[in-house]
Amino acid sequence: MAGQVQDNGPPRLEDYLLSFENGMDSGTNPFLLQPNTMSFATNGTVRGDFFTNRPPFRNINLTFSDPGIQSAFQTGLFQGACYARPDNPNVQEVLCVSISGKLYVITPDNAGNGAVVDATGANAQSATAPICWLWQAENFVIWNDGVSGPVFYDVNGGTTVRSDYIGTPLQYSTKLAISYGGATAMQIPSIGQQSLNLNFADQSNMVVGDILTFPGYGSFRISNIDGTSTYVTMINVSAGPPLSYIYNGTTVTWQHGHRQLPPGRMGAYIMGRNWMSLTDGRQFIASDQAGGSSGTATYNYRDACLYITENSYLAGGGNFSVSSVTGQIRAIIGLPTLDASLGQGPVLVVTPKAAYSCQTPVDRTTWSTVTNPILTIAMLTNAGLGQNNTISANSDILMRSIEGIRSLKLTRNDFAGWGNTTISNELERIVPSDQQNLLIFGSGIVFNNRGLFTVGPVSVANGVYHQGMIVLDFSPASTLKQQQPPVWDGLWLNLNVLQLLTGTFNLGERAYVFALSNDLSKIELHEIRYDYDSIYDDAATPISMSFESAVLFHDEDKRQRKFKELFNGEIFVDDLQGVVNFEVSYKPDQWPAWVPWFSWQECAKQPTGIPGTANYQPGYKPRMGLGQPSADPCDNCNNRPLRQGYRFQVKIVMTGHCRFMGARFESKVIPAPTFAPMSCDPICTT
Repeated sequence: MAGQVQDNGPPRLEDYLLSFENGMDSGTNPFLLQPNTMSFATNGTVRGDFFTNRPPFRNINLTFSDPGIQSAFQTGLFQGACYARPDNPNVQEVLCVSISGKLYVITPDNAGNGAVVDATGANAQSATAPICWLWQAENFVIWNDGVSGPVFYDVNGGTTVRSDYIGTPLQYSTKLAISYGGATAMQIPSIGQQSLNLNFADQSNMVVGDILTFPGYGSFRISNIDGTSTYVTMINVSAGPPLSYIYNGTTVTWQHGHRQLPPGRMGAYIMGRNWMSLTDGRQFIASDQAGGSSGTATYNYRDACLYITENSYLAGGGNFSVSSVTGQIRAIIGLPTLDASLGQGPVLVVTPKAAYSCQTPVDRTTWSTVTNPILTIAMLTNAGLGQNNTISANSDILMRSIEGIRSLKLTRNDFAGWGNTTISNELERIVPSDQQNLLIFGSGIVFNNRGLFTVGPVSVANGVYHQGMIVLDFSPASTLKQQQPPVWDGLWLNLNVLQLLTGTFNLGERAYVFALSNDLSKIELHEIRYDYDSIYDDAATPISMSFESAVLFHDEDKRQRKFKELFNGEIFVDDLQGVVNFEVSYKPDQWPAWVPWFSWQECAKQPTGIPGTANYQPGYKPRMGLGQPSADPCDNCNNRPLRQGYRFQVKIVMTGHCRFMGARFESKVIPAPTFAPMSCDPICTT
């Protein structure tokens, strides 16, 4: 509330701005905001309570082995990307990106460079698919286009291979025909154990890896076929009971074409299995568990997660599915759990209208006892809209919905009440304008104790880019003192974001942004740096940050509004480095546009004391005056100068690096004129 200054002239009122520990709130009328809350903010952060510029962005210098690869990468259709981490200490972490049906692998370094190679080989995906989904499982990146069979990229070996799935499986059958040593039956070993050498009436269509089904008993996977004696060795997948017998003449069936993952869409690697949506968007499957018998010795059986033999033996049979009334599957993610023995909890399957929790056993020996359906409702309201903008944040899941950003934890806590809403009402000036059919292309990350989500999607020839990022700062909750809720830093601009990614590179957490260039002509890679890395984008471009204040000069008695004239002001900053340009604007009452007040430039002038250098110590400016706004700008609707009104807001733009430490403003109470004033806009325009 404004304070009154006593003197012999007209009553004068003062109001102040200081810290902004409540962040930004554009969903509340500025008249109702507290002074420590910004009505709107761009390219800034309130970490540490005082407003300063956001962390810098750095353009990664990409190098290509061939000009043709460079052209195809930069001018193609961006479809999706992921981070991949090898388990071989001699192989570096990489970024994998799908562009126009080709897979490119980028190896970034700490100096701002990245080497790009084309790893597609003979396994290209659809060049026109608007979106591809990529995620890592063990040493493999799964690459789906929603049309063709998945492609598996070996992160350690750098090669690709397509799934051996075929659309119409070939069916085969024969009979058990043990012919050695007078044996007439095979004894069933325990699950996961290997059988003795066996013979069949016709083994010509058997290959290693085939799943043989003995009706009434269960299934075995062929682990070896002896080329000389034609003996077959199998590993028990689900047959039983152990130590019972299967006799000669028993029919066995198998098929080619359904061993590895089929064509699909989004997916995630959870509890040792790949959980993947099928192309219809309603059904989803689970792969075998890594280390299972369907894998190969070459990969120490970890590649079992690329096979789907166990999914076929669910009690009741078939795939999992979600209700058609809640929409197609948009995301699959693992729920965090406190149980350290698992590390992940149930699988969360997200659709636009609901999120389902999928409970399944971890132990493969009980997989065949699972009954379908096994889905329970975890969120029954507007849920997530995209795989890449559904993210894990500590023990919570945050997702972009039609309404804004939703929290799974808060939604479940408030399920019985009316508080089951988004956590982004503060972004009312930003998120409602997003084109809803493009939200599936959005992305989000947690980096540097912040949550970042893309906003403002626009579809162009190179893909769907986003005009900015909304940023949630978790630091107020990261303390041993009295914790406060996270706050919104506002809107971050200056990148045309295609996708946000995080990963660990050389033991350090890094955040990367695939983006379109300023002229939207080529695909680029940028990095979001830490707050302390630099004060400029690309170490040279000043960051332009701005904020809009709450309404100033509230009247003590709101029933008796006092008419005022904006008279003076001053602001103060510290940590001023280099050259900083300042622009201050104001607007009275409900005037729709900002009115320029004063603009000027400051620079740090305190030398470092080091001879021969042009560097300066960070400076501070405890008082930078604004003077009285000009009387010329006119409110032609109410026939008065714009510097007159009942309440005022201010907007401050700072281009360069400094920290806003506060402001002080003065207005004078003026009487209403006895007669109507002369028109301040004598020339009528139409």
